[in-house]
Amino acid sequence: MPKMKTKRAVAKRCKVTPSGKVRTTQANTQHRNRNRQQSTLRRQRGTSIISEHLWANIKRMLPYSR
Repeated sequence: MPKMKTKRAVAKRCKVTPSGKVRTTQANTQHRNRNRQQSTLRRQRGTSIISEHLWANIKRMLPYSR
């Protein structure tokens, strides 16, 4: 049986945590930040956990993740 291929686009954007959750960077932070409140920008820093209903799809694209 051949090896399964990892979807590189997903691998570059997502990471599976040791507990099995999927972590990615926050959305809506790339441009037009001047018009946003500072509290919104602080909240958007760092990473976030993706919704559970998408985990199965992402983990299928990352066959060798934890």
